[in-house]
Amino acid sequence: MEQHEIREDMTVRDTHGEKLGTVEECRAQTFVVSKGFPFEKRFEARYDGIAEVRGDEIWMDQAGPHLEAQAYATPLGEERQAES
Repeated sequence: MEQHEIREDMTVRDTHGEKLGTVEECRAQTFVVSKGFPFEKRFEARYDGIAEVRGDEIWMDQAGPHLEAQAYATPLGEERQAES
């Protein structure tokens, strides 16, 4: 999947169609997904984990819990520090 196809405020869904959140920020290799207020949940997802883009929705190639578990294994923002 090409990074330029992804933009802020797109809806992100897992392989089962469950809404994971919306794109908050696009980065070089990942994009930040956020969901909920006031107890906001945020995690990074990789562009290479996108199965399909349908209009304004991003469909990932894995189930939500698996994606989130992978994302939380690497602290949010680590990529940004590496890019600096």
